[in-house]
Amino acid sequence: MFNNNQITNMKKYIFFSAAAVIMATACMKEEGNYDYKPINEAVIKLDPEVTGKLGEQLVITPEIALTQDAAGGVDENRYAYSWVIQVNTTTVREIAKTRVFDQKLDSLDVGTYVASFSIKDKQTGVSYAQKFRLTVTTAAYEGFFVLGALGDSSRLDLLAFDGANMDETEQFTDVLTAFNSGYPRPIGKPLGMYTATKTNDYQFFISTTTGTNSLDRNTLKWSANKAISFLCFGKIPDNFVPERFWSLGSLYVMYNGGNIHTYTNASLFNLGAPHNHVRGEAQPFRASRYFNVGTGGSASVLMFDEEKRRFARVIMRTTGTDAYASLINTVTGSKFDFSDVKMDLVWMSRNVSAGNVTAVLKNDAGENWLAIFNPSTSAQAMFQKMNVGADFASFAGIAADPVWSTLYYASGNKLYAYLPDANREVMVQDFGEPVTQLFFPNNITNTAFYANYRDKLMVATFNASQPETGGTLRFFSTFNQGSVPQLKPTVSHGGFAKVKEVAFRSRSGNL
Repeated sequence: MFNNNQITNMKKYIFFSAAAVIMATACMKEEGNYDYKPINEAVIKLDPEVTGKLGEQLVITPEIALTQDAAGGVDENRYAYSWVIQVNTTTVREIAKTRVFDQKLDSLDVGTYVASFSIKDKQTGVSYAQKFRLTVTTAAYEGFFVLGALGDSSRLDLLAFDGANMDETEQFTDVLTAFNSGYPRPIGKPLGMYTATKTNDYQFFISTTTGTNSLDRNTLKWSANKAISFLCFGKIPDNFVPERFWSLGSLYVMYNGGNIHTYTNASLFNLGAPHNHVRGEAQPFRASRYFNVGTGGSASVLMFDEEKRRFARVIMRTTGTDAYASLINTVTGSKFDFSDVKMDLVWMSRNVSAGNVTAVLKNDAGENWLAIFNPSTSAQAMFQKMNVGADFASFAGIAADPVWSTLYYASGNKLYAYLPDANREVMVQDFGEPVTQLFFPNNITNTAFYANYRDKLMVATFNASQPETGGTLRFFSTFNQGSVPQLKPTVSHGGFAKVKEVAFRSRSGNL
């Protein structure tokens, strides 16, 4: 885009073409007669890295020294200025024509740009330019979105991380109001929330009892075409309000009222045909809200049939028709039958790194069983009756430690740990106030600043005497070698409503 020789190694003298003519016609008499004139040389000092926030004023003041201007002065009438950015490999865009850049960043998308400031001497036509990197970030760039219950409504808060320096946080209460999003009211009670990855353009979904909507990835603005009915193709089921989401590549998998649907920009799946339908059977089965998306030879969705109490799996297609589910093959020597478990599914989650699924099941006698298996290979690593107390029946949430094999669950004010290898339960901590949510965020950027959050156990508690600000997010590192799991607090943040859902919006180090 820019010529480095032009920037740093400009010639100090201009050779006038008239001199060439004179030399050609009179070289015998005037051999070696050249006419050199000094030019107005410029030195530009500019920060190599500049960061601004979307929607906020950015001021950039370059230092310019010119050899033919008075010391410390600049003849403004003599010069033309230009600020340009490289939008892509083929497009350069001018964003200002002033010496000092002083503009509100409302016409640029979030991203990092190669940029340049140049000054042109109108008398000689000579230009000098200085390159720099311009990063446009946003207050909603990266961080924890917290969807809370507030009476009959919802409130979305944000614990934002600085997308440029990665060294500080800023907390926003009620971001839909703070960012003037225009989200439709009444908001309704919270059901679920999801933040997608870069592959899916950082799409952001909120589901409440009044509907499901998306927000602009940078500004958090809402518009009518952000409603779920505009985002999906095909026939939309009546009262379609997904309460659970999962994305993989360009796929969105969504759970709504016992059905599991997929939408993808690539294949335009028809949402009128749920995936919880075994090929050859007349009707779809009622799927559990706990489903898992995983990879193998191809993307797949693992589901549980609540009526016939069996596992089923659907391979995601990339073109053409809707996909049907198939039952998982049970190999010889298995500990249970995938197609006839004879138990209800209580909870299920996938270990993202290992590919195994951890499931908690309950039989007709009220006994809880732990199953760990690989749905792609049908291998069953563990199937055992869990030695847990009565509080397990009223758990507020379960989270599987991504490093250790421990299951954490909460009931009332207490946090418990279940150790599969020892098959025993340990009460880890009493918070003195109800636990409303817990999980291990595993999509956080691997940088030093995030060490207090990445792969840490997040426990959300709520002080009911402060309904608007009684929610607290507490983060713990876990260590489970020994008889009692160890929790070490890393950081906590308060001021939230009653936490229903927490999602970390990760840019994975990319804008």
